[in-house]
Amino acid sequence: MCSQQFQNLKASRSLSRAIRFELISSFGIAGVGGGATFAAIVVLSTLNLPLELVGLLISIEPLIDMGRTALNVNGAMTAGTLSSKWLKLKE
Repeated sequence: MCSQQFQNLKASRSLSRAIRFELISSFGIAGVGGGATFAAIVVLSTLNLPLELVGLLISIEPLIDMGRTALNVNGAMTAGTLSSKWLKLKE
């Protein structure tokens, strides 16, 4: 029982460490083309996982990037439409 609690604590500390490293590294990676690849390298090396997993990410990164771009465009269009409607109501 005690050993399982220790393993859970160890896993949560490892996850907490990975989240901190990802948050800090994402500030330097933002706006870089293929930024998810660089972020994955940082996280994988922090967690002592094999960097070969980056190869898998590189193969699907264009699909992820297209989805992210579509989401950004959709959000910008929605924000513009709603702002236009709200501003016309106040006039």
